[in-house]
Amino acid sequence: MPILTDYGLIKKIGPKKNSGLYELTEKGRIALESQNQYDPDDTQAFDDLLEQKLAERDE
Repeated sequence: MPILTDYGLIKKIGPKKNSGLYELTEKGRIALESQNQYDPDDTQAFDDLLEQKLAERDE
């Protein structure tokens, strides 16, 4: 879970600091929708794709 949090794919929502309750972020939802485009040999391209899709949603 800490790695997913570091990548911004999930966030801890509580209710208490150590409750272990998380939810997907918008970036996490995009990653889930785009998982078929993930290439373990080119993780940077996938991260770039997620950032591009995030920017498009913000427009």
